[in-house]
Amino acid sequence: MVAKQAQLIAVEGPDGVGKDTLIEMLSTVLTTETGRTWRTTTDPSQERIGKLIREILRGPVQDELEALGYLFLADRLAYFPPAEVMPYCLSSRYLLSTAIYQRQVLGESATIATLLNRKLRRPALTLILLASPQTCMGRLAKRDPNKGSEVFERRSTVEDACRDYREVALGSGNWAWLLEHQEQVLGRQVLSLDTDGLSPDEVLDAAIAQLRPWVK
Repeated sequence: MVAKQAQLIAVEGPDGVGKDTLIEMLSTVLTTETGRTWRTTTDPSQERIGKLIREILRGPVQDELEALGYLFLADRLAYFPPAEVMPYCLSSRYLLSTAIYQRQVLGESATIATLLNRKLRRPALTLILLASPQTCMGRLAKRDPNKGSEVFERRSTVEDACRDYREVALGSGNWAWLLEHQEQVLGRQVLSLDTDGLSPDEVLDAAIAQLRPWVK
């Protein structure tokens, strides 16, 4: 496996599906197998705008949720690592998450407009991690309670997200408005992996098997 040009891989999925765990493990394996340094990042960032987004997600003011799509755009434009700084990049969440969580608030037209901003870095591919709501909620229950919970971690939201990520992975007509812009939003290839019943190591093995043909 040899990575010959800058690549951004977005790892997507509902809260509790194991994105952060996977990208840390993937970075080690891909760095070894490709001979290039694969680094990880999060969306939103750990910078000022990203911290504001997390504050809103943990807060009670629902009206502020309408601003999130635009705050995510601002955060990416200001802080998401460009290819010249982080050429080989694994991101826990990226553009698909905005589509999943913001379309009900902003509407499809406004959501896609934020995703097609010409200054945004484009993913080479998107790997969608799938799981049942029961699996995700069980994993969320094991997190450090001192970190607090976010609005997207509520059971009803997790259930909706699990359904929506699965529909995108299956190419459902409900997401035609997004999939017609697949290359700009999701990359040249969309992969999916059902994580129900799998250990982190098993998820890693399955992810590597899927990524090998595309990370060259």
